[in-house]
Amino acid sequence: MRAIEFFILNIQRSEELLKLHEEKFPIGRPASKGVTADLLRAVIVFTVAALDAYIHKRTIEIITKIIHHKKRVPERCVERIRGKFKDKDGYKELTNLIIQKDPTKRLINFLEESLGSVTFQKPESIQMAFSMMEINDGWKQVNKFLSIKPGRKKKGRRADVRGIVATMAERRDSIVHRNDVYYGNKHHGKVRPITRKEVRDNLETFRAVVYAIEHISEKI
Repeated sequence: MRAIEFFILNIQRSEELLKLHEEKFPIGRPASKGVTADLLRAVIVFTVAALDAYIHKRTIEIITKIIHHKKRVPERCVERIRGKFKDKDGYKELTNLIIQKDPTKRLINFLEESLGSVTFQKPESIQMAFSMMEINDGWKQVNKFLSIKPGRKKKGRRADVRGIVATMAERRDSIVHRNDVYYGNKHHGKVRPITRKEVRDNLETFRAVVYAIEHISEKI
């Protein structure tokens, strides 16, 4: 299954949860507490996870394309591959790679294994994926594709996709690690408010970001 198809399946789970919330509160702004609000928090967690899974698969797709078509390994990937041969079984792994009729598949498996523990949820880690896919100025290209000029205000907030992704990643961490409770400020111990509109808007932004990356990386 291609990365974009995998993303569509995953983001549908977010959409179904959002639809369930809308059915529960068809009119007006629902309370930002209780089980119904936690449905919205689940949407955030699923949406960020969908982006993470997409970036993982898309990165491998593009690296594979570069290796097959350009007959080389992207420079940003070399260190990760080299690290695979540093432990005690490294010599054996290197020998097995060399003697294979088609070492490309094993090489790509090495990369998949090395990325297995990496999360592509925050702008900085996604920038690393851009580098591995040899996409220059990745976030700048995403903003351009979506006709967004970073730094300009749009309805009281910075119109910058990178900032929105960072905010959603931070919110996801707050939900997963702190039950979305304020910590260390005047609201300490209180549950953070959440609205359906902000969740829906961010879901659509994430969808747009993925389609932008799909388009940009297709040119590699």
